[in-house]
Amino acid sequence: MLVRCGLQEIILEQLALVIGAASRDAFARLRSRSGTLPASGGRSRLGALLDPLGLFRDSPLVSPDERDREALEAAARLAVIASSLVEAGPEQPQPSATELRKLATTLSGKVWSKRAELRVVSRRLAAKILDQTSQRVVAKAGSTGGP
Repeated sequence: MLVRCGLQEIILEQLALVIGAASRDAFARLRSRSGTLPASGGRSRLGALLDPLGLFRDSPLVSPDERDREALEAAARLAVIASSLVEAGPEQPQPSATELRKLATTLSGKVWSKRAELRVVSRRLAAKILDQTSQRVVAKAGSTGGP
């Protein structure tokens, strides 16, 4: 049985934040790389294809904001710190093929034994992502006086 704790909630919250920010950032980059349509007022080809009426053109669902940039910058800094900690560790010899097979078998067994908990955590993460998305839309609607 999976027990909820404050640290898990914080990790899920931040992970959901980074996943949402990375998704919006990737979509914005794809839109800009797709080029613009002539005589369309600067609409991207991808934007016109996926949203022909332009309903989501400036929507908080697809447009990154300052909070997204901050979340991605913080995640990048954490990745650098984690990478430096791994590199600073003692020099280890490369594991043999037998050791790698044994590790893979052990890890897959552990993942299989925790599959029920993984489903629960995945649902909680999806719920956090949806909650943050709805908060973005409500905040944008509240700041502009409409949807």
